[in-house]
Amino acid sequence: MYNLSIGGEEKMGELYNDWNNKRVFKIEHDRFKPKRYLYTTPYQVVNNGFNNKNLFPTIFSDVLNKAYRMKGYNVMYPVICNNLNDITYSYSRLRGEGIEALRRTHRLELCDLNVGFDSEKEISLSDNTSIKFVQQIFKEMYSKGYIKLKRKEVFTDFTSHQVYPRSCVELVNDKYVFKDSKEDAYVKTMDVFVIDLSKFDGLIKNINDLKVDDEIKNKIFDFLGCKKGLSINIKNHDFSIKADLDNPELIGGISFIALNPKLIDVLMYTTPDEYISVSNYVLEESDMDCFTGVVLKNPLTFKDIYVFASYKYDEAIHVGIPTIDTLDYMFASSLGLDPNICLDDDRILIQSDFLDGLSEDMGREEVCNAFIQEGMGSIYLKPSDMDLIITSFNDLGILIPAGVDYLGEITVLDDMYYPIYFNNRFKPCAFNEDKLDNRIQLSKMTFNRGFVLGLSNIYAKMYDSLTGGDDFYNSSSIYNDFNETIGILYADTAFEEVLYNIIFNMYFKDIGKEYNPYKRIFVINDSPMDIDSLGEQQRLGVSFVNEILERYSSDAYRLYLLSNNSHSDDLKETLEALDLYKGMLQEIKKAFEEPFLNQAFDNIYFTEFVKNCNKLLEQFEIVKLTKTIMTFFKSFVLPHNISKDEAHRFLIIFSIICPEISETINKEVFNDRYSIFYQEFPKI
Repeated sequence: MYNLSIGGEEKMGELYNDWNNKRVFKIEHDRFKPKRYLYTTPYQVVNNGFNNKNLFPTIFSDVLNKAYRMKGYNVMYPVICNNLNDITYSYSRLRGEGIEALRRTHRLELCDLNVGFDSEKEISLSDNTSIKFVQQIFKEMYSKGYIKLKRKEVFTDFTSHQVYPRSCVELVNDKYVFKDSKEDAYVKTMDVFVIDLSKFDGLIKNINDLKVDDEIKNKIFDFLGCKKGLSINIKNHDFSIKADLDNPELIGGISFIALNPKLIDVLMYTTPDEYISVSNYVLEESDMDCFTGVVLKNPLTFKDIYVFASYKYDEAIHVGIPTIDTLDYMFASSLGLDPNICLDDDRILIQSDFLDGLSEDMGREEVCNAFIQEGMGSIYLKPSDMDLIITSFNDLGILIPAGVDYLGEITVLDDMYYPIYFNNRFKPCAFNEDKLDNRIQLSKMTFNRGFVLGLSNIYAKMYDSLTGGDDFYNSSSIYNDFNETIGILYADTAFEEVLYNIIFNMYFKDIGKEYNPYKRIFVINDSPMDIDSLGEQQRLGVSFVNEILERYSSDAYRLYLLSNNSHSDDLKETLEALDLYKGMLQEIKKAFEEPFLNQAFDNIYFTEFVKNCNKLLEQFEIVKLTKTIMTFFKSFVLPHNISKDEAHRFLIIFSIICPEISETINKEVFNDRYSIFYQEFPKI
């Protein structure tokens, strides 16, 4: 009989300490190994530790972490702590302790749950190094024009701490409310920092290429305020121009098309009669506009559309609708063109064929559907506002490195002052503050959550010594396309994090810093809770991880978390479920105390089981994997004698779910002096 401990008798965290001392989960410096980068939403520090819902994604990704290592990958699996929130600041004020204090509780719980992370790859967002990193990337993007300071109309809640773009609100009964909460939104005009989305060609394509449910993509598109556009061919017998219509419902109002000679070869769209005059116009770059001789037909109304060469517009092909655009009206008037009326005073579509009498929104849907059905166009999406706001005014978080002078002008400060941080009294402070111009005060602007968390997964790569230090981008590495590199699991309100990650990856690729060939896999909590609801749960004592671990093994708790993705926050219900999983572990312990068969061949059912487990791992179906393992144990392992080889391979698969009992069995039954995670994961 083997004495296999599966309860809480032994000191929790002992196994993790053994792994850490032996560096079981370190990154090997082997350039020939394939790489995986597992990024989990930074866990939110709250008063008393984790609860079921915000612990699930970390345990979920830990299973992938362990499996990939056993499959021969170098795995980057940073544990990132988001301790910049109201709860940590309130705790710090009351206790007089730094905001790192609460992090220790959460870290101990992760160790007790045998999460396989490397202590050298822990990241705290309140650490001065990570604060400095975020601020330096901001300054770099600002200096290159990717980030700009703009005076904009923004929307805030009653606290005025957060600012929101127009896409987050809607007008209901002449009052702005937030789309999600339906609470009142307040309009303000203020200076904010924004990311210029016009700098990121292909952003919408990269979002569309994500391997994720359409519901998640739609949340990103809604957040960006994306509207449907229509690409159509406008043509006559001799010429055809593919034009993009940002407002396809206004197609009936098109009077002209302007081609910019700096961006497109206008001579391709010029008749022989006008070829010489257009050639001269291109050479002279005259302020006048030049008719190309081409007259196209509006595919909706069949009215004439005149084509001109013009330097007045920024885009290569501009579709002119004089009745809704001032510059278009001036352009058409100077050339004697009659505007095609398409809207009445109430912005109802008129003189637009089958769209007459419809609102703009209804007309957009009708024209898109009709043109696609006829094979005359294709849909594209475009943000309604190309400015993505990154500023908030919370009295916590990472400060935007900006100062305000005595005239109220905002200036981005030099990085000699980074990090700029909140001290324990919550006053903005700066490195080398004594050298700061005394006419400048540090701004209280902070970065919003999406900006910081979107950068945190990039910051994590600094911990890989292969691409470490200041040159962690490693421009010689292969940059993988998004549709090949990202699997997003359980994404919901964390869609901002995903959006910003795409933007930052595009930025670094854009400037030639293609870094780190780790394949990125996101694991994002499917049951998010905002700070208020988290605080309420803590007040009610819902965080009971320590109590669970005192009464049950970490394996029983992991089994409970991984057997379903809908968890109760009721302690009684959780304990009742854990009794069931504790019994399962007892059965597994007894099964390995029985003698094994000496057969050398593989049973067909076992072979199919191994194949199925590998398939579920590839599909990130961890909950199904856990259920499959337990079902196979009950239906095959328990009622049948199996060979020692099959038993060992079953244990290896089981170890990614329940590492504590698996390590013990591996040592005491199979006489293995090393960690089971040095074994190769079974494959067909």
